[in-house]
Amino acid sequence: MVEELKELASTEKVEEMSVEPGRSRAVRLMNLHQAKGLEAPVVFLADPNREKDWDPDQSIDRSVEPARAYFRIVEKGKNFARRVVAQPVGWAEREATESAFEAAERDRLLYVAATRAKSILVVSVSDKASAWSKLTPFLGNEIPELPRAVVAEPAGSLRHVGRDLAVQRALRDERRTLSLAPSYAVVTPTSLTHAAAPLPARQRTGRGMSWGRVIHRLLEGLMENPSLDVRAYAANLLSEEERPAEDLEEVTAVVEGVRSSPLWQRATRASRRLVEVPFAVEVDSSEIGISEGPARSLLQGAIDLAFEEDSGWILVDYKTDTIAGNLDELVGFYSPQIEMYRRYWETLTGQPTEAGLYFVSTGREVWPQRA
Repeated sequence: MVEELKELASTEKVEEMSVEPGRSRAVRLMNLHQAKGLEAPVVFLADPNREKDWDPDQSIDRSVEPARAYFRIVEKGKNFARRVVAQPVGWAEREATESAFEAAERDRLLYVAATRAKSILVVSVSDKASAWSKLTPFLGNEIPELPRAVVAEPAGSLRHVGRDLAVQRALRDERRTLSLAPSYAVVTPTSLTHAAAPLPARQRTGRGMSWGRVIHRLLEGLMENPSLDVRAYAANLLSEEERPAEDLEEVTAVVEGVRSSPLWQRATRASRRLVEVPFAVEVDSSEIGISEGPARSLLQGAIDLAFEEDSGWILVDYKTDTIAGNLDELVGFYSPQIEMYRRYWETLTGQPTEAGLYFVSTGREVWPQRA
Protein backbone atom coordinates (compact mmCIF):
# COMPACT_ATOMS: atom_id res chain seq x y z
CA MET A 1 0.00 0.00 0.00
CA VAL A 2 2.85 2.37 0.91
CA GLU A 3 4.59 1.69 -2.39
CA GLU A 4 1.36 2.30 -4.29
CA LEU A 5 0.82 5.64 -2.53
CA LYS A 6 4.41 6.65 -3.24
CA GLU A 7 3.88 5.92 -6.92
CA LEU A 8 0.65 7.91 -7.01
CA ALA A 9 2.30 10.86 -5.31
CA SER A 10 5.34 10.90 -7.60
CA THR A 11 4.01 9.92 -11.03
CA GLU A 12 0.32 10.83 -11.22
CA LYS A 13 -1.80 13.85 -10.45
CA VAL A 14 -4.79 12.62 -8.47
CA GLU A 15 -7.57 15.19 -8.29
CA GLU A 16 -10.05 13.14 -6.32
CA MET A 17 -10.09 9.78 -4.57
CA SER A 18 -13.37 8.26 -3.41
CA VAL A 19 -13.77 6.66 0.01
CA GLU A 20 -15.81 3.94 -1.70
CA PRO A 21 -13.64 0.79 -1.90
CA GLY A 22 -14.70 -0.07 -5.46
CA ARG A 23 -15.47 -3.67 -4.58
CA SER A 24 -17.66 -5.47 -2.07
CA ARG A 25 -16.48 -7.19 1.11
CA ALA A 26 -13.58 -4.76 1.53
CA VAL A 27 -12.10 -3.51 4.79
CA ARG A 28 -12.50 0.24 5.17
CA LEU A 29 -10.47 2.34 7.59
CA MET A 30 -12.10 5.58 8.73
CA ASN A 31 -12.54 7.87 11.69
CA LEU A 32 -15.80 8.39 13.56
CA HIS A 33 -16.82 11.47 11.63
CA GLN A 34 -16.51 9.59 8.34
CA ALA A 35 -18.54 6.68 9.73
CA LYS A 36 -21.62 8.72 10.60
CA GLY A 37 -24.72 7.35 8.92
CA LEU A 38 -22.93 4.20 7.66
CA GLU A 39 -23.33 0.56 8.66
CA ALA A 40 -21.11 -2.51 8.17
CA PRO A 41 -21.62 -6.21 9.01
CA VAL A 42 -18.55 -6.20 11.28
CA VAL A 43 -17.06 -3.12 12.93
CA PHE A 44 -13.76 -2.94 14.85
CA LEU A 45 -13.21 -0.07 17.26
CA ALA A 46 -9.44 0.10 17.07
CA ASP A 47 -6.58 2.08 18.65
CA PRO A 48 -7.51 2.08 22.36
CA ASN A 49 -4.80 4.62 23.16
CA ARG A 50 -5.02 6.92 26.12
CA GLU A 51 -7.03 10.05 25.39
CA LYS A 52 -5.44 13.43 25.94
CA ASP A 53 -7.76 15.42 28.18
CA TRP A 54 -6.68 19.06 27.96
CA ASP A 55 -8.49 21.87 29.68
CA PRO A 56 -10.36 23.87 27.03
CA ASP A 57 -8.77 27.07 25.77
CA GLN A 58 -11.99 28.37 24.31
CA SER A 59 -15.61 28.56 25.46
CA ILE A 60 -18.65 29.00 23.24
CA ASP A 61 -21.79 30.60 24.65
CA ARG A 62 -24.48 28.79 22.65
CA SER A 63 -27.39 30.35 24.56
CA VAL A 64 -27.28 33.54 22.46
CA GLU A 65 -27.79 34.14 18.75
CA PRO A 66 -25.31 34.43 17.18
CA ALA A 67 -23.10 32.31 19.44
CA ARG A 68 -20.33 34.15 21.31
CA ALA A 69 -16.77 32.86 21.75
CA TYR A 70 -14.31 33.43 24.61
CA PHE A 71 -10.62 32.50 24.33
CA ARG A 72 -7.82 31.89 26.78
CA ILE A 73 -4.27 32.75 25.69
CA VAL A 74 -1.82 29.96 26.59
CA GLU A 75 1.94 29.83 26.07
CA LYS A 76 3.18 26.32 25.29
CA GLY A 77 6.66 25.30 26.40
CA LYS A 78 8.80 22.19 26.43
CA ASN A 79 7.43 18.82 27.54
CA PHE A 80 3.85 20.01 27.05
CA ALA A 81 4.24 22.74 29.67
CA ARG A 82 1.49 25.36 29.48
CA ARG A 83 1.38 28.84 30.98
CA VAL A 84 -1.78 30.96 31.00
CA VAL A 85 -1.04 34.44 29.69
CA ALA A 86 -4.57 35.91 29.72
CA GLN A 87 -8.13 34.71 30.15
CA PRO A 88 -11.65 36.25 30.19
CA VAL A 89 -13.33 37.29 33.42
CA GLY A 90 -15.28 34.40 34.99
CA TRP A 91 -13.23 31.83 33.09
CA ALA A 92 -13.62 29.06 35.70
CA GLU A 93 -17.38 28.89 35.14
CA ARG A 94 -17.03 29.10 31.35
CA GLU A 95 -14.35 26.38 31.40
CA ALA A 96 -16.59 24.06 33.44
CA THR A 97 -19.50 24.59 31.03
CA GLU A 98 -17.30 23.95 27.97
CA SER A 99 -15.76 20.84 29.58
CA ALA A 100 -19.24 19.44 30.19
CA PHE A 101 -20.16 20.16 26.57
CA GLU A 102 -17.03 18.41 25.30
CA ALA A 103 -17.72 15.41 27.53
CA ALA A 104 -21.23 15.17 26.10
CA GLU A 105 -19.78 15.44 22.59
CA ARG A 106 -17.42 12.52 23.33
CA ASP A 107 -20.40 10.46 24.54
CA ARG A 108 -22.25 11.30 21.32
CA LEU A 109 -19.30 10.14 19.22
CA LEU A 110 -19.05 6.98 21.32
CA TYR A 111 -22.71 6.28 20.55
CA VAL A 112 -21.96 6.73 16.84
CA ALA A 113 -19.05 4.27 17.12
CA ALA A 114 -21.06 1.64 18.99
CA THR A 115 -24.04 1.67 16.61
CA ARG A 116 -22.32 1.19 13.22
CA ALA A 117 -22.24 -2.62 13.35
CA LYS A 118 -25.00 -4.73 11.81
CA SER A 119 -23.92 -8.12 13.19
CA ILE A 120 -20.68 -7.96 15.19
CA LEU A 121 -18.98 -5.19 17.13
CA VAL A 122 -15.35 -5.81 18.19
CA VAL A 123 -14.01 -3.37 20.80
CA SER A 124 -10.25 -3.03 21.40
CA VAL A 125 -9.48 -2.66 25.12
CA SER A 126 -6.51 -1.34 27.05
CA ASP A 127 -5.44 -1.19 30.68
CA LYS A 128 -5.38 2.59 30.31
CA ALA A 129 -8.27 4.98 29.83
CA SER A 130 -9.23 5.30 26.16
CA ALA A 131 -12.02 6.48 23.91
CA TRP A 132 -13.74 3.09 24.33
CA SER A 133 -13.37 2.81 28.14
CA LYS A 134 -17.06 3.39 28.83
CA LEU A 135 -17.89 0.27 26.81
CA THR A 136 -15.44 -2.00 28.67
CA PRO A 137 -17.73 -2.88 31.66
CA PHE A 138 -20.32 -4.32 29.29
CA LEU A 139 -18.08 -6.43 27.07
CA GLY A 140 -18.34 -9.51 29.27
CA ASN A 141 -22.12 -9.54 29.35
CA GLU A 142 -23.92 -12.40 27.66
CA ILE A 143 -26.01 -11.32 24.70
CA PRO A 144 -29.62 -12.33 25.45
CA GLU A 145 -31.51 -14.51 23.06
CA LEU A 146 -34.23 -12.61 21.27
CA PRO A 147 -37.67 -14.15 21.72
CA ARG A 148 -39.09 -15.68 18.62
CA ALA A 149 -41.99 -13.80 17.20
CA VAL A 150 -45.29 -15.65 17.49
CA VAL A 151 -47.57 -15.12 14.53
CA ALA A 152 -51.13 -15.14 15.75
CA GLU A 153 -53.79 -16.77 13.68
CA PRO A 154 -56.27 -14.25 12.22
CA ALA A 155 -59.28 -13.94 14.49
CA GLY A 156 -62.81 -14.15 13.26
CA SER A 157 -64.31 -15.35 10.03
CA LEU A 158 -63.28 -14.41 6.51
CA ARG A 159 -66.89 -14.44 5.40
CA HIS A 160 -67.08 -10.63 5.09
CA VAL A 161 -63.58 -10.05 3.71
CA GLY A 162 -64.95 -8.83 0.36
CA ARG A 163 -67.17 -6.25 2.03
CA ASP A 164 -64.37 -5.11 4.37
CA LEU A 165 -61.97 -4.80 1.44
CA ALA A 166 -64.44 -2.62 -0.46
CA VAL A 167 -64.86 -0.35 2.60
CA GLN A 168 -61.10 0.04 2.98
CA ARG A 169 -60.63 0.77 -0.70
CA ALA A 170 -63.32 3.45 -0.57
CA LEU A 171 -61.64 4.96 2.50
CA ARG A 172 -58.27 4.87 0.73
CA ASP A 173 -59.70 6.63 -2.33
CA GLU A 174 -61.31 9.28 -0.15
CA ARG A 175 -58.07 9.98 1.67
CA ARG A 176 -56.12 10.06 -1.58
CA THR A 177 -58.53 12.64 -3.00
CA LEU A 178 -58.14 14.78 0.11
CA SER A 179 -54.35 14.51 0.00
CA LEU A 180 -54.27 15.65 -3.64
CA ALA A 181 -56.18 18.85 -2.86
CA PRO A 182 -53.82 21.76 -2.03
CA SER A 183 -54.15 23.07 1.51
CA TYR A 184 -53.10 26.57 0.43
CA ALA A 185 -52.52 28.49 -2.79
CA VAL A 186 -49.29 30.25 -3.82
CA VAL A 187 -49.82 33.56 -5.63
CA THR A 188 -47.90 36.73 -6.44
CA PRO A 189 -49.11 40.35 -6.57
CA THR A 190 -48.14 40.41 -10.26
CA SER A 191 -50.28 37.38 -11.12
CA LEU A 192 -53.24 38.80 -9.20
CA THR A 193 -52.90 42.15 -10.97
CA HIS A 194 -52.79 40.55 -14.42
CA ALA A 195 -55.75 38.32 -13.61
CA ALA A 196 -57.91 41.21 -12.38
CA ALA A 197 -57.59 43.48 -15.42
CA PRO A 198 -56.30 43.31 -19.01
CA LEU A 199 -52.84 44.71 -19.64
CA PRO A 200 -53.01 48.21 -21.17
CA ALA A 201 -51.95 48.64 -24.77
CA ARG A 202 -48.22 49.23 -25.05
CA GLN A 203 -46.08 50.83 -27.69
CA ARG A 204 -44.24 48.06 -29.49
CA THR A 205 -40.51 48.66 -29.12
CA GLY A 206 -39.19 45.16 -29.77
CA ARG A 207 -37.30 45.19 -26.49
CA GLY A 208 -39.15 42.38 -24.73
CA MET A 209 -38.82 41.28 -21.13
CA SER A 210 -35.05 40.89 -21.33
CA TRP A 211 -34.71 44.69 -21.52
CA GLY A 212 -36.52 45.05 -18.21
CA ARG A 213 -34.37 42.36 -16.58
CA VAL A 214 -31.17 44.17 -17.63
CA ILE A 215 -32.40 47.50 -16.22
CA HIS A 216 -33.61 45.95 -12.95
CA ARG A 217 -30.35 44.09 -12.33
CA LEU A 218 -28.27 47.17 -13.11
CA LEU A 219 -30.26 49.30 -10.66
CA GLU A 220 -30.02 46.55 -8.04
CA GLY A 221 -26.24 46.31 -8.41
CA LEU A 222 -25.75 50.08 -8.43
CA MET A 223 -27.79 50.61 -5.25
CA GLU A 224 -25.79 47.90 -3.48
CA ASN A 225 -22.46 49.21 -4.78
CA PRO A 226 -22.39 52.91 -5.81
CA SER A 227 -18.88 52.47 -7.27
CA LEU A 228 -20.08 49.80 -9.72
CA ASP A 229 -18.68 50.06 -13.25
CA VAL A 230 -22.06 50.51 -14.96
CA ARG A 231 -20.84 50.07 -18.53
CA ALA A 232 -18.90 46.89 -17.82
CA TYR A 233 -21.75 45.34 -15.84
CA ALA A 234 -24.30 46.40 -18.46
CA ALA A 235 -22.21 44.82 -21.22
CA ASN A 236 -22.12 41.53 -19.30
CA LEU A 237 -25.87 41.59 -18.67
CA LEU A 238 -26.66 42.34 -22.32
CA SER A 239 -24.48 39.43 -23.37
CA GLU A 240 -26.14 37.15 -20.82
CA GLU A 241 -29.60 38.13 -22.12
CA GLU A 242 -28.34 37.69 -25.73
CA ARG A 243 -29.19 41.29 -26.55
CA PRO A 244 -27.25 43.31 -29.15
CA ALA A 245 -24.20 45.26 -27.96
CA GLU A 246 -25.73 48.38 -29.55
CA ASP A 247 -28.13 48.56 -26.57
CA LEU A 248 -25.24 49.50 -24.27
CA GLU A 249 -25.47 53.28 -24.80
CA GLU A 250 -29.22 53.44 -24.22
CA VAL A 251 -29.12 51.14 -21.20
CA THR A 252 -26.34 53.21 -19.65
CA ALA A 253 -28.24 56.45 -20.30
CA VAL A 254 -31.41 55.10 -18.67
CA VAL A 255 -29.56 53.93 -15.57
CA GLU A 256 -27.59 57.17 -15.24
CA GLY A 257 -30.89 59.04 -15.49
CA VAL A 258 -32.30 57.05 -12.60
CA ARG A 259 -29.12 57.55 -10.55
CA SER A 260 -29.37 61.34 -10.93
CA SER A 261 -33.07 61.43 -9.98
CA PRO A 262 -34.32 62.97 -6.71
CA LEU A 263 -35.81 59.61 -5.70
CA TRP A 264 -32.43 57.86 -6.01
CA GLN A 265 -30.71 60.58 -3.99
CA ARG A 266 -33.42 60.30 -1.36
CA ALA A 267 -32.85 56.54 -1.13
CA THR A 268 -29.08 56.90 -0.77
CA ARG A 269 -29.59 59.23 2.20
CA ALA A 270 -31.87 56.72 3.97
CA SER A 271 -30.77 54.97 7.17
CA ARG A 272 -31.38 51.55 5.60
CA ARG A 273 -31.75 50.38 2.00
CA LEU A 274 -32.79 46.99 0.63
CA VAL A 275 -32.96 45.81 -2.99
CA GLU A 276 -34.85 42.94 -4.60
CA VAL A 277 -36.40 42.10 -1.22
CA PRO A 278 -38.25 38.75 -1.20
CA PHE A 279 -41.28 38.51 1.04
CA ALA A 280 -43.97 35.96 1.84
CA VAL A 281 -47.07 36.30 4.00
CA GLU A 282 -49.98 33.92 4.56
CA VAL A 283 -53.42 35.54 4.17
CA ASP A 284 -57.07 34.62 3.77
CA SER A 285 -57.69 33.97 0.07
CA SER A 286 -60.80 36.17 0.15
CA GLU A 287 -58.66 39.05 1.40
CA ILE A 288 -56.79 39.19 -1.91
CA GLY A 289 -59.81 38.53 -4.10
CA ILE A 290 -59.55 34.76 -4.56
CA SER A 291 -62.97 33.15 -4.24
CA GLU A 292 -62.15 29.61 -5.38
CA GLY A 293 -59.70 27.03 -4.11
CA PRO A 294 -57.99 26.85 -0.71
CA ALA A 295 -59.13 29.19 2.04
CA ARG A 296 -55.57 30.36 2.71
CA SER A 297 -52.98 31.71 0.27
CA LEU A 298 -49.24 32.31 0.48
CA LEU A 299 -48.64 35.69 -1.10
CA GLN A 300 -45.01 36.05 -2.17
CA GLY A 301 -43.00 38.36 -4.34
CA ALA A 302 -40.00 40.68 -4.49
CA ILE A 303 -39.80 44.45 -4.00
CA ASP A 304 -37.36 46.33 -6.24
CA LEU A 305 -36.29 48.92 -3.66
CA ALA A 306 -37.17 49.54 -0.01
CA PHE A 307 -35.61 52.22 2.15
CA GLU A 308 -36.33 53.41 5.67
CA GLU A 309 -36.78 57.03 6.69
CA ASP A 310 -37.79 58.64 9.98
CA SER A 311 -41.45 58.51 8.94
CA GLY A 312 -41.38 54.82 7.96
CA TRP A 313 -40.65 52.62 4.95
CA ILE A 314 -40.71 53.70 1.30
CA LEU A 315 -41.24 51.02 -1.38
CA VAL A 316 -40.42 51.58 -5.04
CA ASP A 317 -41.41 49.40 -7.97
CA TYR A 318 -39.42 50.14 -11.15
CA LYS A 319 -41.40 50.05 -14.40
CA THR A 320 -39.64 49.88 -17.76
CA ASP A 321 -42.79 50.45 -19.83
CA THR A 322 -42.51 52.97 -22.66
CA ILE A 323 -44.79 55.94 -21.93
CA ALA A 324 -46.75 57.05 -25.01
CA GLY A 325 -49.86 58.81 -23.81
CA ASN A 326 -50.90 55.84 -21.72
CA LEU A 327 -49.51 56.82 -18.30
CA ASP A 328 -52.93 56.94 -16.60
CA GLU A 329 -53.80 53.47 -17.89
CA LEU A 330 -50.49 52.04 -16.69
CA VAL A 331 -50.86 53.64 -13.26
CA GLY A 332 -54.40 52.28 -12.95
CA PHE A 333 -53.18 48.82 -13.94
CA TYR A 334 -50.18 48.72 -11.58
CA SER A 335 -51.74 50.52 -8.58
CA PRO A 336 -53.39 47.40 -7.05
CA GLN A 337 -50.03 45.62 -7.19
CA ILE A 338 -48.09 48.39 -5.45
CA GLU A 339 -50.87 48.84 -2.89
CA MET A 340 -50.61 45.15 -2.08
CA TYR A 341 -46.88 45.58 -1.54
CA ARG A 342 -47.52 48.52 0.77
CA ARG A 343 -50.23 46.85 2.82
CA TYR A 344 -48.38 43.63 3.53
CA TRP A 345 -44.97 45.25 4.06
CA GLU A 346 -46.70 47.36 6.72
CA THR A 347 -48.15 44.15 8.18
CA LEU A 348 -44.75 42.42 8.24
CA THR A 349 -42.76 45.34 9.67
CA GLY A 350 -45.38 47.07 11.82
CA GLN A 351 -44.10 50.39 10.42
CA PRO A 352 -45.94 53.04 8.34
CA THR A 353 -45.27 52.33 4.68
CA GLU A 354 -45.67 54.27 1.45
CA ALA A 355 -45.29 52.69 -1.98
CA GLY A 356 -44.86 54.18 -5.43
CA LEU A 357 -44.12 53.50 -9.08
CA TYR A 358 -41.04 54.81 -10.86
CA PHE A 359 -41.10 54.82 -14.67
CA VAL A 360 -37.44 54.65 -15.67
CA SER A 361 -37.92 55.83 -19.26
CA THR A 362 -39.24 59.25 -18.15
CA GLY A 363 -38.12 59.53 -14.52
CA ARG A 364 -41.76 59.94 -13.46
CA GLU A 365 -42.70 59.08 -9.86
CA VAL A 366 -46.29 58.10 -9.09
CA TRP A 367 -47.59 57.58 -5.53
CA PRO A 368 -51.12 56.11 -5.79
CA GLN A 369 -51.68 56.38 -2.04
CA ARG A 370 -51.43 60.17 -2.24
CA ALA A 371 -53.96 60.46 -5.07
